[in-house]
Amino acid sequence: MLKQQQFHWLKRLATWVSIAAMAVSQYGCPNRDFPDPNAPSPATLTLQSFATGLESQIRAIGTYLIGSGSVGREMIHFGQDDPRFRSEYVQGQPDAGGGFVSGTPNPRYRAIAQARLLIDQVVTLPESQAAQAAAARGFANTIIAYQLLIIHNWQYDNGLKLVASADPGGAPVVPRQQALAEIARQLDDANAQLSQAGNVAFPFRLSPGFRGFDSAQTFRQFNRGLRARVAAYQGDYATCLTALGQSFISNTPTAANMQRGVFHSYADAPNDQTNPLFQVVSAPLPNLWAHPSFFRDNTDTTTDTRLAKIFRREARTVEGLTASATLNVAATNSSPLPIMRNEELLLLRAEANILGATQNLANAEADLNIVRQAAGVAPYPTGSTTAANALDRLIYERRYSLFMEGHRWVDMRRYPTRAGSPNPNNLPGRLNELPIDRPQDRIVVSFPIPLPEIP
Repeated sequence: MLKQQQFHWLKRLATWVSIAAMAVSQYGCPNRDFPDPNAPSPATLTLQSFATGLESQIRAIGTYLIGSGSVGREMIHFGQDDPRFRSEYVQGQPDAGGGFVSGTPNPRYRAIAQARLLIDQVVTLPESQAAQAAAARGFANTIIAYQLLIIHNWQYDNGLKLVASADPGGAPVVPRQQALAEIARQLDDANAQLSQAGNVAFPFRLSPGFRGFDSAQTFRQFNRGLRARVAAYQGDYATCLTALGQSFISNTPTAANMQRGVFHSYADAPNDQTNPLFQVVSAPLPNLWAHPSFFRDNTDTTTDTRLAKIFRREARTVEGLTASATLNVAATNSSPLPIMRNEELLLLRAEANILGATQNLANAEADLNIVRQAAGVAPYPTGSTTAANALDRLIYERRYSLFMEGHRWVDMRRYPTRAGSPNPNNLPGRLNELPIDRPQDRIVVSFPIPLPEIP
């Protein structure tokens, strides 16, 4: 494992070199019979360069987390430099031609292009390293699927392009169910490649965010966790349970065990990326505030350690929106951000046992109580989880356990609408239960496809 300082130096170098390589491969002089030390090409780069550049690209996740957190009423952005944080996210007027819409899919497509460059580079490995080549392909294809899943979450029923193209008409927009099926296939193909690789190390080093998941065998557990997430989105709970059984899920009811998983890594070194959700929570005018319903709706404010994700303070009002707690999800500007944690896996298993064809409420209740115990909250009484309250309990635990990790808006859109719940705007799922703070506000169901992608 590279030391942290060494890794971030290499990450900065790899990012710029990989970008240069892509530019050369697409726009460079057609005659490349001469060496150019100032313009490296893919042929002169190492697998490490491509892998490090890929990992650097996927951590550009701030727009997705702030955007989905805002429309999902987890947070309010009070930044005075740009009122679109309220007009587009809270008032529900996304501009298909603006950066608040394209700021999520564009970095994802860049990461996908980087992953495909990595796959192309794998052919440079000798035949004696066939297992390492399979591992590298499995890594890259898993990351591609993860990036597509974020675009799916963002654009939902508007569909998405599985392939980025400079030509707006160069790739079709596919409906979301087809996209989910392709993402699932991509993860399964990657799983087969990682399985073929066995227990070999990757032919490159990963950041500390992948510690414990930095070989083909251990990374495969992360791949299966993502596959369980996709299966839950598809309503395929049999596959979800199978994938969870092959993931890194663990029942130990401790806070440390809930945090085990894969993370985006950040650093405050020059020209590096810092955590996009970090702020000084007690500063006079921080930007990121928790929606007031997060604290208000909690039923155990005295012991629930998950409330440490917000910092209670004096109320602030901007444009008619009021909050009295700031986000506290990143202790420093180099704190990691979760991609997937064991806590989510336990809640996915509870979901599968609640919504699956064969309901097992006792097992679901056990998983919910593991999560609650780790958070310092009293367990649900044995046998008290019923068909009538199980989904509500699941949604509650996911809300507090996965706060600002990109799930709340997705969850409220995908779970079945509560019978008899007022829904004058005919919103899908439980989006009608998200709070409306001002008469002019509305809930965003999905973000439009960015205008540059439309022919």
